[in-house]
Amino acid sequence: MSNLISEYKVNLTSFKYLSWLMTGISVIYILSGVTSGDQEKITEALTGGIIGLLIALFFYYFGKKSRTISIYADKLQYTQSNKTFSTTWENLALVKSYQEDGKQSESLIIMTEDEQLVNISSAYFERIKLIAVYKDIYNFVNENFENHSVTFEDDRNWLKIE
Repeated sequence: MSNLISEYKVNLTSFKYLSWLMTGISVIYILSGVTSGDQEKITEALTGGIIGLLIALFFYYFGKKSRTISIYADKLQYTQSNKTFSTTWENLALVKSYQEDGKQSESLIIMTEDEQLVNISSAYFERIKLIAVYKDIYNFVNENFENHSVTFEDDRNWLKIE
């Protein structure tokens, strides 16, 4: 295993919060039906409550997922759930900060010499962490590879952000 230089990780916490909210609403819905005493309302409340709890379980499952960007001495790696993008520094071709017209989210784009591409959006990864990753990659490449062929395109001016 190579030396880890830096690592950035995010969890999809908004889904976890939604799961707790949905669980609370479902329990209240079930209790309101059960306390009414009417058989029809009890059946309706149990059915709706169970469906709500299943939706909450779905949200909780996605809330436990994470995404990680790892910078090692010999490679760059992006992991999301069970998919991994990995490239050596020698195979790295392009690192770009980008924002598509009409979209609020910004992206970090990484491309290899053999044209493998990963687009990491701020919709799924915290923007401030994407900026830190861009700066770390920029600094690491410039400090460790004198005649590198990596192209850095900073469309969002991330290098100027403190």
